[in-house]
Amino acid sequence: MGAVLDIVFPVFALIAIGYALGRSPLLGGDVGIKALTNFVFYAAIPALLFRLFSRGLPEDGIQWSIVFGYFGAAFLHFGLTVMVGRYVFRNSPVEYGLMGMSSTFSNTVLLGLPLVYTAFGEAGLIPMMMIVTFHPMTLIPIATIMIEALRGQSGADGQSGGRQGVGQILLSTVRSLAVHPVILGLGAGLAFGATGLDLPSMVDRLIDMLSKAATPAAL
Repeated sequence: MGAVLDIVFPVFALIAIGYALGRSPLLGGDVGIKALTNFVFYAAIPALLFRLFSRGLPEDGIQWSIVFGYFGAAFLHFGLTVMVGRYVFRNSPVEYGLMGMSSTFSNTVLLGLPLVYTAFGEAGLIPMMMIVTFHPMTLIPIATIMIEALRGQSGADGQSGGRQGVGQILLSTVRSLAVHPVILGLGAGLAFGATGLDLPSMVDRLIDMLSKAATPAAL
């Protein structure tokens, strides 16, 4: 129990401090919170991932069992939530599709990465990044395709031209991933790591300073 508290308490204490600061005038309201979020999302976390993956992948490779275990549970949860939405709450097809999506798509970046990094250090970020990478590539397209199909069956939009095809949904997903700052940081780190070069010490120190801001600022 003590070991769990050592990991969990500082994480959720930081969240509580952040909540209190967000409710106070110190951060400047929504504008200040948005600026801090953008800093984390576009600078601190990409720097952390670039520095980690620029050293190359671990010798034992990626633990795919963690990825399969996570998404196996995620898809099972998605299916059960859809069933509950349909047969228990009697929601419309679009509503229980959205219910499944909203209950399954977790905050793997701003909460997941800092929590795993605090608990397991850099070693935990590699399997975690596989989850982050496949998260939008799987859950978003599947949920969107399902919702579009259900909306077509129920005629909720009233116009067939308002629905997206599977190809459009997948293309939109690829486009969003291509400019995703977290994916870009990961990809740039892997590309540099493949060269076998070492970062100059002053550059490495700069990126290290920036990456250390990722966990507290994100929380």
